[in-house]
Amino acid sequence: MLTDWLLDWVAPRRCPGCNAPGSEAWCARCGVPEPSAGAGLLLGVPVYAAGAYTGALGEAIRRFKYEPRPELARPLARLLVTRARQLELHRSTAWVPVPLHYARLVERGFNQSALIARELSRATRTPFHARLLVRVRDTGQQATLERAERAANVLAAFAVRGRAPTDAVLVDDVVTTGATVSACITALREKGVKVRAVFTLARTHPL
Repeated sequence: MLTDWLLDWVAPRRCPGCNAPGSEAWCARCGVPEPSAGAGLLLGVPVYAAGAYTGALGEAIRRFKYEPRPELARPLARLLVTRARQLELHRSTAWVPVPLHYARLVERGFNQSALIARELSRATRTPFHARLLVRVRDTGQQATLERAERAANVLAAFAVRGRAPTDAVLVDDVVTTGATVSACITALREKGVKVRAVFTLARTHPL
């Protein structure tokens, strides 16, 4: 596409995993991350991951979030496009990202899950609802908590704002224990939204 050519000319393509310049999305040393099988179920909802949170994929996600490199949303989302198209979604099915708290959003400048959800929305030609879910309180860093503590920390932390779709696909960047995603599923279901699947770039371990 012309836009891709222009972007490569202005900002040469770099491997998401190691940041090496090149003509392909992923360099030969890193390779394209191996697609993951289903990552399990959360509250009965199937979870699909692009891979495990290790190797080149783990490095790419950390670079995406923390350097930060929002332009990596496209090559990372492409790892999930084939699986997304296999869902045979309705034209009314909405891609819904797990939200950041406002303070974290201001600090980072973007919601990484929203960028991935937007790319999947474009690829499947289905709606993208960036602000359907809101985080009503700051839950801090989940990474420092044990499994039970994570679940308690995000309890009732999310709410649906505005007109809800009949069904949705939830998107998160990394799924660990599944506590955050489960809280989002619960919030959506309380408003009558059927959550058809959860898509994530990586899972830290099987659910």
